[in-house]
Amino acid sequence: MQRRDLRGMRDPRNEDARGANIVSNVDQEMREVSSSPEHTGEHAEGSPFQGALVMGASFGLGALVPILVYLFLPIEAAIWAAVAASAGVLFAIGVVKSRWTRQAWLRSGLEILVLGAFAGVAGFFFGNLLPTLLGVPATTL
Repeated sequence: MQRRDLRGMRDPRNEDARGANIVSNVDQEMREVSSSPEHTGEHAEGSPFQGALVMGASFGLGALVPILVYLFLPIEAAIWAAVAASAGVLFAIGVVKSRWTRQAWLRSGLEILVLGAFAGVAGFFFGNLLPTLLGVPATTL
């Protein structure tokens, strides 16, 4: 009996039927996954306006961190304190993010810190260095 089953497995007619079943199962799984709330965005609560408010408030609060340092320290010390405070807040945001992404807290904190540092360096480059390199005259207020 077992030998006949093995021979039947080599039969091209059985392979076509198995292939059709596999394709059918894959199609069914794809439909289920693509219609799940995680992929359709249906699980997201709130309106786009609410999302915009949260994003705007987040940017505003994040911008306050380096600015507040200048209110309490002399300018020479404030620049380095602002960099350190910004780095600390970026790292803390990454640590909090690790609660949702289930990554290690250190890795998540460093990831956000590096991304923020890269964005800062890019902003400095495009805002200060690139115009100088291209010969664009500086504007004064």
